[in-house]
Formats: sequence, C-alpha cells, structure tokens
Amino acid sequence: VAAGEISITPSVFVDNPKVTEWLRNYTIRLAGRVNQTTVDLVRDNLAQAIDLGEPGRELSKRVREVMGDDANKYRADLITRTETSRAETAGRLEQMKEAGAVRKIWSANQDACEFCLAIDGMVISIEERFFQRGDSISVEREGSTDEQPDVGTMNLDYSETDGPPLHPNCV
Repeated sequence: VAAGEISITPSVFVDNPKVTEWLRNYTIRLAGRVNQTTVDLVRDNLAQAIDLGEPGRELSKRVREVMGDDANKYRADLITRTETSRAETAGRLEQMKEAGAVRKIWSANQDACEFCLAIDGMVISIEERFFQRGDSISVEREGSTDEQPDVGTMNLDYSETDGPPLHPNCV
C-alpha cells in the first residue's frame, strides 16, 4: 500500500474508539419485522461489547438476547458479523482520513464471494463510495463462454458501500 492509501480489509478483532463512535451513530438495517427499539438495543449492545473487547461469540449472544425469539443463532451471527465489520471499516476510514490518507483500496479475503473478489484491488478516493445504494455488480463466472455466458449479478440495495462488507455476511 502506497503512502496516502489505506487497504480496507475486514478483520475479527476490533480495538478502535472510532468504531464504537461510528456504531453508536449508525442506523442498523435489520431485515424483517424488527421495531426501532430492537434496532437501537442491538446497536447499543454491539457498541458496548466492542468497547469491552468481547469476542465475536459474546457479541452474537448479545444480539440473540436482545432480539429474543426473532433471532436464531445464524441470524444473530449474520447481524453481528455484518454490523461489526461495517463499524470497523467506518472507524478505520475516519482514522485514516485524520492521518491524511487520500485513497482507499478494496482488499478481499481469499475466501470471499465472487463479487468481493471481483473488486479486490479497486482503488478510489478516500472520500468516494465504492458503491451507492441501488447499484449492482456483475461478474462473469468461471466456465462462462461466448456461446453460454454465465454472469452473476448482485443488487446492492442494503446501503451505501464505503468499504467492506459489500453485503450482509460478507467475509
């Protein structure tokens, strides 16, 4: 990574006050029938758990406790992974802006989905968004030919994308 650039890669460990600051001001989008009180409780519990340095399984447990019968383990894990990753990216971006970075680079994990891998290495201004809500991304899949094209498309209707995750449950 060159001077003035930041590589945006989600990780598991969070130790950055900018992360919880962003999370406390962020409106979490939870699919399904969830009221604003539940959304606020999920957001506040995630921020508190991150402040305390709790591991991922504890964050997920907090989400399940807040959501009660509305969240099975899979859904709680999905929410925890997605929202902590968003918060971590936003916090890291704020730190890098303060440090004078001018560009950011999308850096996908090796086991990321085909869409995340397709934009691996994408470089943009640190002030820009990788994608706007409503954009889509298409990738030509392995084995695709001119005679039989195989293209996957993901509609990015969850939120604006300043960095990973590209979609819920993104690694």
